Amino acid sequence: LLKKYSGGNTKLLYPAGVERTFDFSSAFLGTKIDVEIAELYEIRNLIPSDLEVEKALEQLGKGAIFFYSHNTAKHVCKTLFKHSCRERVEGLSAIAISSKTAEPVLKYPWQDVYVADEPTEQSMVSKLHQVSLA
Repeated sequence: LLKKYSGGNTKLLYPAGVERTFDFSSAFLGTKIDVEIAELYEIRNLIPSDLEVEKALEQLGKGAIFFYSHNTAKHVCKTLFKHSCRERVEGLSAIAISSKTAEPVLKYPWQDVYVADEPTEQSMVSKLHQVSLA
C-alpha cells in the first residue's frame, strides 16, 4: 500500500489524541507522503473517591477488568491498589489487549493476568470465556 501512494506527493490525515505513544510522522520520513496530524481528543485521568472505587468493586464481585491501553492500565492499577480495598482487587483477573498494555498490570498482585492472543476486543472476550470456563 505504501508503494502505491509513494510515487507522488500524497497527504495522509492521521486523527489522533493529544498524547501519543507512537511517532506516526517519523514512520513516513524519506517518503513523499505528507502526514497531517489532527489532534481530535484528549484523555484525562479521573481520581475517584474511595467510596466510588469500593462501590464499583462491590458491584463487580469476582470478575475481570479489560485493559485497552498502557496509560489506562497504569492509571487504573495505581488507583485501585492504593485504596483500602486492595484485597478485593487481588481477587480479580486482568485481561490486556496487548503485551505492552499488560506491562503495568503485571506489577500488581492480580489473581491472574491474561493477554489477548490478538489485539482485538473479540480476542479479549474469547480470553474471558477461557478464563471463566477454567
